Amino acid sequence: MRLLHTGNLHFEEFYDAQIPRYAILSHRWGDQEVSFKEMRKPSVVPPGPGMAKLEGFCRLAAEHGFDWCWIDTCCIDKRSSADLSEAINSMFNWYAQAARCYVYLSDITFTPHELYLKTECEEERWLADGWPSLVARFQNSSWFTRGWTLQELIAPEVSNVYFFDGNWNGIGSLPQLETEISRITGIESNYFGYKSSRLYSRSFARADASIAKRMSWVSHRQTSRGEDMAYCLLGLFDVNMPLLYGEGAVKAFYRLQLEILKQTNDESLFAWAIGRSLHGMLAPSPTAFSGSNDIVQGVFGRRPPYSITNQGLEISIPSSHIFEGNDPKRQLLESNDEPENIDIFSNRIKRCVIYLDCHREKDPMKPLVIQLSQIPGMPLYRTKCDTLDQSELPSIFQNYTFQNLTQDLRDTTLVRVENPLKPIAESFDLMVHYMYLFEKFFYQDLVM
Repeated sequence: MRLLHTGNLHFEEFYDAQIPRYAILSHRWGDQEVSFKEMRKPSVVPPGPGMAKLEGFCRLAAEHGFDWCWIDTCCIDKRSSADLSEAINSMFNWYAQAARCYVYLSDITFTPHELYLKTECEEERWLADGWPSLVARFQNSSWFTRGWTLQELIAPEVSNVYFFDGNWNGIGSLPQLETEISRITGIESNYFGYKSSRLYSRSFARADASIAKRMSWVSHRQTSRGEDMAYCLLGLFDVNMPLLYGEGAVKAFYRLQLEILKQTNDESLFAWAIGRSLHGMLAPSPTAFSGSNDIVQGVFGRRPPYSITNQGLEISIPSSHIFEGNDPKRQLLESNDEPENIDIFSNRIKRCVIYLDCHREKDPMKPLVIQLSQIPGMPLYRTKCDTLDQSELPSIFQNYTFQNLTQDLRDTTLVRVENPLKPIAESFDLMVHYMYLFEKFFYQDLVM
């Protein structure tokens, strides 16, 4: 980790246990930011907003007893792809390990009088009369709209985060402001940083939030480069991946979701909605999760593992099917042949409704469902992508004996059940307990 000395403004590299106590800055990039190359000779850096911000940060950190500090503008050598990749993959942990995090809101200012609480007895009156006028400006800061600042809010220990305006006037600490910040960001305050009352770090509390909920936190934020909408979420989901600037926002976000899939069975990753009529199982951007803040895990319990194949995503999931042609249930009931001799899947799937292992907080018995449809010559694709529906949990899933399934490699949309008569669903053409789905979503953009 490369740190900047708050006194002489010189850099020094530290590794692992050698890293000293340091302060870190969370801010929105502005004009004339000072680069690593320029800071190799700080005495010749021309004055400007970027240098003024850096000097103000170092001065504040030194006043609070810190010899070392970190700021992303100059502590990363962006000429080096290796240095940039290491920094972005490590940044969440660097914010989490900082002894102090200063949040600099350069686009808002307050007078000292506005921020001053004279006595404890006047605090209640001030919060009622004075604070509302400050909130109106506070919530309009662009810091709350940026993708990178999300991890800078979530990662540090709560008691170590302090907010400052554009003149470096102290606004307050995160514990003092967390109610308003929670309202502004849509993030419950128990997900901010570390919780001192817990034995373990808040990373456990963060993991309690479903993938869909965490995605919703960034759904209304923006980054200057499209790929950064995926890269700024690496720490939030505790994954690592190489940076490929130029791949585009959609491909970067697909790669992020693939990395998440490798280490979780949280199906809320598929609980999203967006305007286009046809998509794959994975969302094209975090915007698709804007309505997913209240989604939690837990309907069916443990699932078989997912796998990524050369044809796409393979997943086992409860589903109901509607077929073209003859009714396969009627075919089973009216035939005199043994069940294993009946090719009930000679009819192609027309539509498939699958039940995700997640639900809205207020409806724990109504799993979220998504609809897949068959396109001739292609795998199943998600349709009705503009809505995220709920459904009563079919009774068949509560007592259905698991059937061994085999994958028909000649047509990846077909699944065969070895003994499909145990049992037959009451109100569906056929209910299959688990189904293997293939989906060619990776790097694919289907336009309807």
